[in-house]
Amino acid sequence: MGKMQRTKGAAFERWLVRKFNATLIGHPWKRGLQSRGGGAEVPDLDGPVFHVEAKHQIRPNIAAALHQAEQDTDGRIPVAVTKANREEPIVSMRLDAWLALAEEYLARMSDGSINEPV
Repeated sequence: MGKMQRTKGAAFERWLVRKFNATLIGHPWKRGLQSRGGGAEVPDLDGPVFHVEAKHQIRPNIAAALHQAEQDTDGRIPVAVTKANREEPIVSMRLDAWLALAEEYLARMSDGSINEPV
């Protein structure tokens, strides 16, 4: 991988960290140590609950990115955040994982611990 691709990938990871930290208050995120010479099992974004692999490419391979997250996870939910050039990022995860999150969210809505989205 060339320097330009590494730079683009690192910039995307930094952008995601800023976005996650601004939105998911109280749950700090940072770039994984892999970006600073860590092992392959370290996620691109290190935070609670999710093992996030981030890919910013001309035509990212979503399935390969998710497969990498699944292979490298330490038990956290594997997620791929992919972004094609000049497109919005896409978050991908397995259906069973998404259903579990949706079930938890709906249960918390029904017991009043979170508000219904606007």
